[in-house]
Amino acid sequence: MSKKHVRRRSHSLSHREEDSPLGQFLLKAVDVGLAGCIFAVPLIMGGRQALGQLALIVLAVVVALAWTLRQSLSQHCSWRRSGAELLLLGGVLLILLQLAPLPVSIRQTLAPQTVRLLPLWNAVGPASGNLDVWDCITLTPGETQNGLAIFLAYALVFLVTVQRINAVSDVERLMRWIALSALAMASFGLLQLLTSNGKFFWFYEHPFTDTYNMAKGSFTNRNHFAHFLALGIGPLIWWMQHQHSHRKSSGEQRFGPSDDWNSLTQTMGMKGLAVGVVLFAGLLSLSRAGMLAMGLGVVIVLAVCFRTKALGIRSVAMLAGVSVLLAALLMINGFDRVSDRLDKISSGSVEEMDHGAGRRTIWATVCRAIPDFPILGAGVGSHSAVYPVYLERSLEMEYTHAESGPLQTLLETGVTGATLIAIGILFCAYWCLRGLRASDSKRITLCLGAIASALAVNVMHATTDFVWYVPGCMVLVAILAASACRLWQITHEQKGVAAPQWQTHRLVPVGVTALVVVAGGWMVLNRAGATVAEPHWDRYRMMSLASKQPETTSDDAEEVGLLDEEPADTSLEEVSRMIDELEEVVRWDPQRARPHFRLAAAYLRRFELTQAISDNAMPLTQIRDAAIVARNKSTPEEVDQWLTHALGERRGYLDAALEHTRKGLRLCPLAGEGYLYLAQLCFLTSAGDDQNKQAFIDQALRVRPRDGAVLLEAGREAWMAGDCQRGLEFWQKAFQVSREQQCQLCNLLAGRVSVAFILERFQPDLIGIRALEAAYRRLGEDQHAPELLTLFNELCRTHGLPPSDYHAARAWLDYELTEVRRVHGQLAVVEAQAMSGDEAADVWLEAGWVYQHLGESARWLQCANNAYQCDPNSYRIQYSLAKALAANGQFDQAEDHLRWCQQRRPDNPKLETVMREVVKQRIDQQSRTAASSSIPGEFPW
Repeated sequence: MSKKHVRRRSHSLSHREEDSPLGQFLLKAVDVGLAGCIFAVPLIMGGRQALGQLALIVLAVVVALAWTLRQSLSQHCSWRRSGAELLLLGGVLLILLQLAPLPVSIRQTLAPQTVRLLPLWNAVGPASGNLDVWDCITLTPGETQNGLAIFLAYALVFLVTVQRINAVSDVERLMRWIALSALAMASFGLLQLLTSNGKFFWFYEHPFTDTYNMAKGSFTNRNHFAHFLALGIGPLIWWMQHQHSHRKSSGEQRFGPSDDWNSLTQTMGMKGLAVGVVLFAGLLSLSRAGMLAMGLGVVIVLAVCFRTKALGIRSVAMLAGVSVLLAALLMINGFDRVSDRLDKISSGSVEEMDHGAGRRTIWATVCRAIPDFPILGAGVGSHSAVYPVYLERSLEMEYTHAESGPLQTLLETGVTGATLIAIGILFCAYWCLRGLRASDSKRITLCLGAIASALAVNVMHATTDFVWYVPGCMVLVAILAASACRLWQITHEQKGVAAPQWQTHRLVPVGVTALVVVAGGWMVLNRAGATVAEPHWDRYRMMSLASKQPETTSDDAEEVGLLDEEPADTSLEEVSRMIDELEEVVRWDPQRARPHFRLAAAYLRRFELTQAISDNAMPLTQIRDAAIVARNKSTPEEVDQWLTHALGERRGYLDAALEHTRKGLRLCPLAGEGYLYLAQLCFLTSAGDDQNKQAFIDQALRVRPRDGAVLLEAGREAWMAGDCQRGLEFWQKAFQVSREQQCQLCNLLAGRVSVAFILERFQPDLIGIRALEAAYRRLGEDQHAPELLTLFNELCRTHGLPPSDYHAARAWLDYELTEVRRVHGQLAVVEAQAMSGDEAADVWLEAGWVYQHLGESARWLQCANNAYQCDPNSYRIQYSLAKALAANGQFDQAEDHLRWCQQRRPDNPKLETVMREVVKQRIDQQSRTAASSSIPGEFPW
């Protein structure tokens, strides 16, 4: 050993010996903080929610403060360099530059598309619509601030971990913690799956996802759960064979059994069982990318073990036993589901891997957006606000992330941020590969192999998912990267090359401590309010979804979030409860745009409900138009007095909606609904006129060109302005891009124009024709009889005909509904012919239902038979087929199918009644003459 290396060791030992009791305590605080990052943060919903992010930030700040305070107390102040300090500083400066107010000349150079997207925010005078100037790069400043706080937490954890690791044993301790954390998460995930009540931890109900059918652990997304296990599988396999490998390297020889050897075998057996549990939980997550990531991690760590000859006979036998155990567990539970997911991977079919083309659509959309934000990006956290601008077709779901870490990084931080990320990945690769090549120690090599497997898994899985945005996973990556850096340095230290360090004055750690206090205080405050607001936001979303009853759900709620617009059918009491929850959200977390928009929508809904039962029940559109006309003839004070007198306390609801709309737009100027609200409410301000109203609509169309709500409102405004052709074009686009707007347009047009006009101009598909039929059936309900008569008489006046009575209106409605159903049946048949299996059976049943109501028994029977061919073991298909057979006079066959149904549901009284009627019809048919028996019998359905 060289003299230089001896001096370094003696200095390190003396430095530890000089630690005061307070220094020892602070060192333990660092270790506890790192353990909390490894064990606690992933358990708090994977760190995706505000509470988990707050826990990460608090732990990171505590770790950093403990280390800097310890340095302040030390006689020798030094800072071990990793080489990544400038990289982390560059990331912080990038985010700060995105948030900084900049002159328009600089913004046109760095973010030209932002200036083009927001003409109202960059105009001067009345043309600006009274909006402020948008003077920063990021398009979501609140989310970018949150991103800065999280990034600083990762940086602090990485930097302190580099300082804390003094020897290989420190790395091994961290590796054991990561392995134990993965094992604990896998065990919890399996237990939660097997005893699931749908709630996380058996008490927390998430608005968009549950714990049925697949293992998720504390992660709301199965892919992230599998990724966390993939990060831990390398350290876990290393730990399994570590004791055996360490014993071999010590040179001990055993001839025959001994207590130590038996203990070693038992220990390896328990760790092998742990590996099996983690792999089993990862497979039951049903995450295809997660399965591939775990497989890659296993291959890399085993390859390193093989290279170092660390895989002894017992290790190989143990791995074989793990494989057998895994196969047995899968045969007991989950084999069919897991094999189906693996088959889709092995098929190599893009359609099988990405059913519905959701990921491909969002990837293509992000790729179209990236060139418009080339240098600094659109702002950290801005993806969900930016991508709808570039959609070629509307999506029924909102993609909160880009389903690809590299693509989202390019969009949000531009080439600058992507370059920093690429350099960081190269740093990690260099530390691992150079350390593996330079190491003469099997102990270090095995540690580096396990770390390399985790880091490689992280990069691979990030290409098809947004795992880089999951704090519970990325904090492990930060710790593993720091471990890789230190092991690379230790390999050189063992050869007499000391790690690069900065020797500093004692006042420097004091200044750094003060900086950490200030920055850490801001970071904690940034997430503390959001943590308090989060339960209120969850309760609002639960109420909103309960009222809306969405048809579309997703197993992966984080990659796909349901749009939670204010439901149109909520009662006044429900809206009041929602407002109470949302007011608490914006009180504690005012930097989020969406709660402000939801609150504005709720106040508008409250106004509509209270205005409808008031003495002066004018709708908002009429009030707005009257106020705009009055402002051209009266003073602003007179108009305000009239509004206050006419609306009373309801004026306050509109003022509150306008206030929260403006706050929301200042946090996200790309939110199209915000400009729609401004167009509705601009009459409340002195600048409210038709020109500003149209400017807001145009701005909404610029930032949300394929948003159904924006297109619908633009069409309504154009129609009211007398430009019917332009309004119809907007409505046609809205009908084609949005299912929700299809329903609204069908309800708006049904009864006001002919069915032939709707079919010709809007060309609805099967889903659209369902909405149109539902709209006409709604008009036929008793409570809508006055509306039906009013619409019919309006049509009569339009065509120069005298008003008529309800019977004529009803006959006209029946004719229109019949025309809709004829098209419905045709579209359903075409759709069913292109499908197979259960999906085809459902559509064949739907077509049969349509022909049943059209009175076309033969076609009904044909559709029912086709459904039966697709799924012969379905109760509802057998029952529907029996009804169709009876309607066509085939009572013998109908009776056979009904008996099959009775065997499945013997206590169904309705089924008994139907069976008796069919038997009676069969007997009557047999007693008729041969001439009359060929006529199909009547059946009362």
